[in-house]
Amino acid sequence: MDGPNSTPITEPDVSVSPPTARPVRAWMRIFLFVLHAGILIAAIALTPENYAFQLGAYTGPVLIGGCILLWLLLYAAKTRATMLLYCALAVAQSGFVISVVLQLRQEDRVTQQILLEGTQKQKERAARMGKYAVDPLFQMCSGKRTLSDEEMQELGRRAKNAQEEMHSQLTEVIQWDDQAESRLDAVSPSKARQFRLGVQSTKSESHESVQLGQEYYSQVEKLIAFLIERKGAYRVTGEGLVFNRNKDVETFNDMNEKIAEAAKRMNALTQKLEELQR
Repeated sequence: MDGPNSTPITEPDVSVSPPTARPVRAWMRIFLFVLHAGILIAAIALTPENYAFQLGAYTGPVLIGGCILLWLLLYAAKTRATMLLYCALAVAQSGFVISVVLQLRQEDRVTQQILLEGTQKQKERAARMGKYAVDPLFQMCSGKRTLSDEEMQELGRRAKNAQEEMHSQLTEVIQWDDQAESRLDAVSPSKARQFRLGVQSTKSESHESVQLGQEYYSQVEKLIAFLIERKGAYRVTGEGLVFNRNKDVETFNDMNEKIAEAAKRMNALTQKLEELQR
């Protein structure tokens, strides 16, 4: 018999089912798949030219292996918890790839700036050297014109100043190379090392080019000094200079040969440097 305060026990209603997780809809799978793939494709498309190999080297396993695992997870997902896990992993993967792409874009931007600046500075140095042209001297030696004493002295000063200018330009190049390497090192230490190796590979040729240029202008300066000193001992004709003494002819020819040889070697070395810097 039941007590006065007892509560009747009711049987559980078997017709009421326990709450179940809501199923993942197909459109949600498709949306997340397209969004994920679209972000990755956009990031890859923003990769600078000539950086595809670096992108593959840095993100290849994460990109390929991650996509396979994530898309399998998305296909097999049955609950919202699994979908949230997929979203978290997809965001992490996409964020990593995007960060690498942004780093490569910054590296490319700095590299392009340095290349443009290097080309511009090279043109500026060439323009500065153009101020020291001594073409009138060779025109006189070939009989095309006669130079006054003032013109000869001016050409002598040009030849002397050109030697100092070439040494100054070499110092500027070394300083600029150091600055460029520091700028690259701030965005990509590997790119900075590559730049330094490139500089070192042409260092000896660059110094030799300056030495040849100084030798060239030094020989030109000596020739001008010789012609000024021997004024009156030769005359300018349509065939070139005609000296009164055979000894002067030999000296003149020897100086011209040295100038021509220095110019030939300098031009060959300049061409070699251009090929190495491509």
